[in-house]
Amino acid sequence: MPVSFSVRLAPSAHLYAEGFSLSIAEAEADLAALLTSGAIPLTLSCGDRVLSQGLGIKIDTDCGALFYLYALTTDRAARGQGLLRTLLEEIRGVAARMGVSALCLLPASDALDKAYRRMGFTVEIPAGGGPTVTAPTDLALYLDEGARPIREDEGEALYEALGRHMTKGMFDYTLSTLAPAVIPMRTEGGYALVHAHDPHYALATLCPAKRVGKSTLLAMPLGGRMPVSIPEPLPR
Repeated sequence: MPVSFSVRLAPSAHLYAEGFSLSIAEAEADLAALLTSGAIPLTLSCGDRVLSQGLGIKIDTDCGALFYLYALTTDRAARGQGLLRTLLEEIRGVAARMGVSALCLLPASDALDKAYRRMGFTVEIPAGGGPTVTAPTDLALYLDEGARPIREDEGEALYEALGRHMTKGMFDYTLSTLAPAVIPMRTEGGYALVHAHDPHYALATLCPAKRVGKSTLLAMPLGGRMPVSIPEPLPR
């Protein structure tokens, strides 16, 4: 299958919607917001059909620039052909011309984490400056003595608190994909999404002083110094 790579072709809203279980309208709104904010479209296509795509965001750090990859997706009908690996190889060329020191991304699942590691994303970089906690024996007590898992009738309140920067469809998709590893919790100071097994992966909270830890990105070094951590927020 002859494919071509582009940093100009607009990402497919259909493919984005398929990958994140969104409506086309939600996908178009998300893509428009990301592209307006400076994200670079990264597409692999055959003719006018986009087969694999993502978005790239240049992040400046004290050790130079990184290229953060977001929303990497491949058409379901075209999976199993190595297209994502091909797309990443093309992206490496773009990143090299930008003079960045690494590609980095935030895997959405354990399966993707393992797949990206096989493709060369072998360096872990924490995101944000919150405290790193090794192994609290009781996450609820660590967050707040009054912390508890949310009730069923608190779902809308949770979205209002944590989902303001994403569509409702994306928010629901995130929770369904991460469950049961991530527990939505109500604390005395707000809401938090807490990883059930590893507090390094706490995803969000309205109480920065009570952050459980840091998100960990995977990076593919391209040469140059690697940062100790990178700033947040990042697209999820």
